[in-house]
Amino acid sequence: MAKLNGSLVFSVIDLRDAYLQIPIAQEFRELFTIATHKGYFSYKRLPFGINFAPALFQRTTDKVLSGLHSTGAYLDDVTCGSFDTRAHLQHLRAIFERL
Repeated sequence: MAKLNGSLVFSVIDLRDAYLQIPIAQEFRELFTIATHKGYFSYKRLPFGINFAPALFQRTTDKVLSGLHSTGAYLDDVTCGSFDTRAHLQHLRAIFERL
């Protein structure tokens, strides 16, 4: 968050259902199988409740947003700060293009 130092305009983007944004590779889906009253179910997307999900999502978000100035991510929140509105809109456009 040191990237935001001196910023005057801020936005926070909340990534809805954050972990569900990450697909599980076909060869690993059997590791994410649960038994239900209707039979077995294999997740195709990373579910909540997996102990390494927060770290995996944070690493993925950091890779996606790497190199963007005045932008920081913490779990499912992306924060952007800028010195003025015009630069802020450019920063937000860059973030949305990456996402």
